[in-house]
Amino acid sequence: MVKFVEEAAAYVKKVGREAALKEFSNRKGKFVREKGELYIYAYDFKCVCLAHGYTPDLVGRDLTEKKDNHGLLVIQQLRDTVVRDGKGFVEYGWTDPATGKEGRKLGYVVKVDDSLWLGSGIYL
Repeated sequence: MVKFVEEAAAYVKKVGREAALKEFSNRKGKFVREKGELYIYAYDFKCVCLAHGYTPDLVGRDLTEKKDNHGLLVIQQLRDTVVRDGKGFVEYGWTDPATGKEGRKLGYVVKVDDSLWLGSGIYL
């Protein structure tokens, strides 16, 4: 997962922000793997979704207040990890496409630049 996110960050630098965001939201693109279980998400630092490999309907939405079943402000926590450390891991709840119920995920996020951060996660 770490290598996958770092590959996506390098892709942004190679092809540019807009082309990369379009590719990240393409459900049949190169950044959606393992039958949709592994994908890239991208946000700005105001917690607005810029790309989402599994749920492109989230693009453009402010997810500042998105909470998991334990009350964790998921996107804020992911963003705060990037702001504080530049990259890192966060455990959180997210709807598992296989079950339709919230499952625990381990997310890895990385800062690309001052306007964008990326991440991915695996279900535990």
